[in-house]
Parts: sequence; structure tokens; C-alpha cells
Amino acid sequence: MDQSHDEEIELVQQIEKQYQRLFRDTRGTLLKSEALHCRLQFAPIRSLAWMVFLGALEKNDSLENWIQTTRNEHSNYEMLVQKHNINPRNAGVEFNPLALDDNSPWKLFFEDEELRKVIMQDIDRCYPEYEFFQRDDVKEIMLMVLFIYAKEYPETRYKQGMHELLAPILYLLDQESVVPVSDDHVTALFNEENIEASSWFIFRHLMSYTNSWFEHSNTNKSKFSDIMERCDRIQNQLMRDSDPSLFTYLQGLDLTQVYLLRWIRIMFGRELNLEKTLILWDSIFAYGNNLVLVDYIAVTFHIVIRDLLLDSDSNGVLYLLFNYPEAPSIEPIIRASIERAKGKSPVTHQTIVQSTPQTSTKAVERESIRTKLITPTRYSDDTRNDLARRMDIIVDALQDNLFKSELAANLNDEVFVAIAELKQIVGVLSGNLPSDTLTPYGQLLDQLSSN
Repeated sequence: MDQSHDEEIELVQQIEKQYQRLFRDTRGTLLKSEALHCRLQFAPIRSLAWMVFLGALEKNDSLENWIQTTRNEHSNYEMLVQKHNINPRNAGVEFNPLALDDNSPWKLFFEDEELRKVIMQDIDRCYPEYEFFQRDDVKEIMLMVLFIYAKEYPETRYKQGMHELLAPILYLLDQESVVPVSDDHVTALFNEENIEASSWFIFRHLMSYTNSWFEHSNTNKSKFSDIMERCDRIQNQLMRDSDPSLFTYLQGLDLTQVYLLRWIRIMFGRELNLEKTLILWDSIFAYGNNLVLVDYIAVTFHIVIRDLLLDSDSNGVLYLLFNYPEAPSIEPIIRASIERAKGKSPVTHQTIVQSTPQTSTKAVERESIRTKLITPTRYSDDTRNDLARRMDIIVDALQDNLFKSELAANLNDEVFVAIAELKQIVGVLSGNLPSDTLTPYGQLLDQLSSN
């Protein structure tokens, strides 16, 4: 992290102060309370809190043991890098392109290179608005961590979206990194030389909770994956219990679960900016219980924009859920979600939306959805409507055969984006949506160009 000497000293002092304030309580009551009340953002020890919340570090352990645990983890990571980051040429293995059998080290090398390319394609598109993620050293760290995970967990491998779980972790560690005062001082846990290894440490423990979100059932074809069951619970149980009117309306639209797959897998990272994502993750990790708060946040996300959803047709609803209006404050959403998770009387819709917008530059205006039509320039109305009907039939068939089966959990995001775009094109062709609701051409090409 680039910072002046004075800033470094101040950060060290803040780490010492917040450690004494939040971690001296062996029960972790104050630490958890600060996270659930969105106040952890003011303490430069969030990465340490995440380690505790995710079980990477024992809550009641001593500082000495924490330092030793992280030191051991960093050493283990270095060994994994040496284990998997092998070039046969450096090992003196002669290259024979005609002998790439299953036992050939070159075959494994080329497979690894292809895996690296797939991962880097996603990394190159990660948080383009942040200069931090455009740095070559940051990209290399992300590539290595994700590559090692794919090699160490072959049953899961690398899946699109994992890079968006790693990115906030790496960003946070960089922000809190310092030159340690000594090897046994609390700042040793924030050593700037261990950012990569610490990223692996936290990411690996986070994936122990979320790896099933990237899998689908192979053993029982009649059984949906864990994430599909989670989506079903949100749509058909939690939404019904929380907002019956909105639940009934959305059920009538026969929506797919595509948008929920994205919300859950990356824990709303695309629906919020990075700073708000960190605050939201504070509460999700602190609440615990297998990250169950994610489900209730998804419910609250629906309720925040319920008026827009109720005033939109299926195309407009789909657009809103894939282009979620950004809230100026995440705190009301977190509070409402925690209340629901605890089974208390739900916070009213009016209370939640007092601090969240019902319109946005990213959202479709309700009046526009209802009244603004396009004027055909080349085709007659009959031809245009016939094209819309044909495309609608095709899109419905794709949805039925892809999204409503176990295949959905194993599809790349590009498939979801493509189907969503087709639905919007149907809306434009049929005159139910304005043409300016379509994704800008350049942005669409970027979203669909993973391969």
C-alpha cells in the first residue's frame, strides 16, 4: 500500500488501538456488534475480523497463536506455489509434441496454461473503475491465488465469479497492510509482505462456505445443486413470508433464478460499489450461520424496489434485477435483513426505502416502461410483432431447458447476460420497452467476450 511515513505511523497506532478495543473481549461480542451495525469500516482491522468470523483464526486464541497460525499458513501457501507452479523445461524435461500422453508433464503444463488464460480473462474485467485492480502486480496475485485454489480443489476447480470473491479480500488487505513493528506485535498480522498469502488464507476459508454455490449435482440428476435449492427457498418461501403481494406478482411473471445466482455467488458484489460491498460482507461474515444472511439480504433487495417491480412487466422486472439501482446507504438494508433473519416483525417497506432510492440512472423509470414505445423504421408492425413472438418462444424454450434445470448452476455468466439481453430485445420489438433500455453495444460486447 502506497502511503507516507506519517500515514504509516498513524495506521499502526490505529491498528493497536482497535485491537485493544475489539479483540480483548474473548467472547467477541463487541466485534460482532460493530460489524452488524456497520461500524467496522472505521477500524483498520477488518481483515483480522474476517479471519475470526470465517473461522480461519480461533476466536478465543491468543495473539501469539494467531501470529503463529498465520505464519504457518503463509509457509503452506509458499509450498503450494512451488508444488503447482512448475515448468517442465526448468526441470530438464525434453519437449516432445508427439508424446503428449496422460503421463507427460508437458500435457499438464499446457492444461495449466489454459487454466491461467481462463482465469486472467475474468481478472482483466474485474472492477475496471478501480485503478488498483488494473495493476499488473495485483492481477498476478489474483491469478496465482485462484490458480492454486483450482489445483488444490479439483472437484470444484475455478468457476467464473470466484475472482469477484477474491477481489474485495485483496483490496482490503492492501488497504490495511503495514510494516510490522516486530514479529510478535499485532501488526505482524498485517505485514505488507504477506498480502498474497493472507489473501489465500481468507479466500480459502470463504470458499469453504461458498464452494457449493459453484457446483451442480452430478450424483443425482433429480436433485438440484445447493445454490438452486437456496434460490428456490428465497423465491418461494422467504419472499412469500416477507411480502405476499410482491411474491404473488413475481410468481405470475414466471421469472428465472438467474439473477439470484449472481446475487448469491458473489454476495451482491456487482449490485454495490466496492466500499458498500465491504460493509455488507462485514455483516454477512459476522452473522455467521453458514452465511445465511445472504438469503435475507436478497429478500430485502426485492422489497427495496418493490414499487418499481410492481409497476413493471416481465421485461422491466428482469432489467431492474440485472441492473439494480444503487442505494446511497447500505445500512437500512442490513438492519432490515438482520431483523428478518432473527424472525422478528419485518421492517416495513416504507422504513427501508427512506434511505434507498426508488429511481436511478441505472434503473428503468416506471413511466417509461409503461408508455415510451419505439417507432419501427424498417419493418411493418406486423413483421416486427411476428419477430417478437418468435424470439419470445425461443427465449422461453432456452429458459425452460437451461435455467430451470440443474444445468443452470454450471453455466457461465455470459449465458445469463445473453438470455437477459434477448428478453429485452423482445420487449423492444414488441413495443413494450424503449430502445434505450438495451445494454450499450460496447458494454454488451465486453460482457459476452469471455472466450
